[in-house]
Amino acid sequence: MPRIKDPNAPTLIRACLSLDDPTLTLLEKIRHKFHLSKANASKMIVGLALEKKIKLADVTKFHQEVWSNLSFESGQRFSQLIVDWTPEENALLLIYAKHLLSSNNRSEAVRILIAHFAVQNKIAVVGQVKKSTIIPT
Repeated sequence: MPRIKDPNAPTLIRACLSLDDPTLTLLEKIRHKFHLSKANASKMIVGLALEKKIKLADVTKFHQEVWSNLSFESGQRFSQLIVDWTPEENALLLIYAKHLLSSNNRSEAVRILIAHFAVQNKIAVVGQVKKSTIIPT
């Protein structure tokens, strides 16, 4: 019997997110802890944020206090992470990114969410090295 596509199923949208080495390291630790793929780990983190289990105000505060003061070495390498978002997730993530950074930069919003999640779940700590530094534990 041929498979029939559910007309109500959301269409997936493939998105490439540029993530730097520190964020990829955090994502790898989160991935191992929860036995997920990198894409599913990032989707889980964004999903938790979108469900308001991570309050936007908390992440905004984290962004202001830590992320904006992070020290990064010059010549930072970025890697592409391909994630399949549904149109609903894509729209919510775009709204979230606009609120978080007053821009459409979803990659940056995902990077901040991953760092926030890692720190909140004690997968990483915020250390003091010149400026704030997120250190995987």
